[in-house]
Amino acid sequence: LVYPSRLAGVTLDTKDVAYYTLDSAGEITRLILRGVTGDLDQYGVITEIAKTENDYAASYTYTVDLGGVKSTLGNVRASGIITAGGFAKRELLDGTTRITSLKQIVLSSINDTSATAGNVTYPVSSGVMVYVARSGEYYISNLSAVKSGYRLTAYYDAPAREGGRIRVVVAVKE
Repeated sequence: LVYPSRLAGVTLDTKDVAYYTLDSAGEITRLILRGVTGDLDQYGVITEIAKTENDYAASYTYTVDLGGVKSTLGNVRASGIITAGGFAKRELLDGTTRITSLKQIVLSSINDTSATAGNVTYPVSSGVMVYVARSGEYYISNLSAVKSGYRLTAYYDAPAREGGRIRVVVAVKE
């Protein structure tokens, strides 16, 4: 369920609409979107990527941390080039899993609702995943613990005008 306020300022395209119904006045009564907000995806960090090759193909296994739970993902659909760092995981209707690397920025400031990188302000997801990276390990944390004394790298899923938010923040002690 997405409230209209969550879509304020979001530009929708026809490809974003999966289904809609109209009433007798021609107003939308139901609207099903194709993952526009990203709010139902899971977010975390990819910590390691292993590649296995044979004569016919290559396959990848991803070591991940989703909210403090470490696991290995194999046999997933990769959307775009997958790199270590922030990522999104989506369970698809056909029973498969799709992962996508998030876009990376270095933050100059952050609070509970917005973050700044350069002269651009990004909205922060209310469910943002915050990690402290130390000695190659990731530890779950929170924004208030990393606001000062850390270099902050954020990962976002899409520009704000497309419903995007900062979903993952990785903090490294300065």
